[in-house]
Amino acid sequence: MTTAVLVDSITRMSSTPRYVAPGQARHRICFVDGVETLVLPARRSWFALPFLGVWLTMWTFGGSMAIAELLRQFQPFLLVWLIGWAFGWIFAAGSILWQLAGREEIAVVRGDLSLRLRAGPLGRTRHYRGGEVRNLRVRPQTFLERGNAGIAPFLSRFGTVQFDHGATTIGMAGGVDEAEATMIRDWLAKRLPYAAG
Repeated sequence: MTTAVLVDSITRMSSTPRYVAPGQARHRICFVDGVETLVLPARRSWFALPFLGVWLTMWTFGGSMAIAELLRQFQPFLLVWLIGWAFGWIFAAGSILWQLAGREEIAVVRGDLSLRLRAGPLGRTRHYRGGEVRNLRVRPQTFLERGNAGIAPFLSRFGTVQFDHGATTIGMAGGVDEAEATMIRDWLAKRLPYAAG
């Protein structure tokens, strides 16, 4: 290959731009029990999942040893420690379950807002009267809040999409980028006419 051909080839390659593909939204719109629902899968932390798995294994082993000791000889301190152990175990197991099978389901049913956190067979639903949902907005999350959305969403009431409900701020769609949060807010605003004001 001659130098002129090589220079021409490089010039052509540099004049054709390579565009970055737009980011894909994590949420999808589908029908759940016959209702149009925005479904947002849980954000996974590929650092936290293996860490929590190893930690939970060791924690379970330590707890079983403490239970065996308590059954052998009653000790009040050990009983109190086991209560704390149970809370830690539930937190870690819940975080793993949330990351593997968790999702947020956001729906507007007959003008009212329904927010559901579901992880496998477990779930919690909250309903808000549509006329009481005000000031629907997007609020950027800090790095810590974004990470918290993947580990323990049940501890945080703040999400990237927020609204006022009386004197309380309610959050949803934790861990999404601002651009996707804007899409979710706009989807909700079309279905909740009083939410914008």
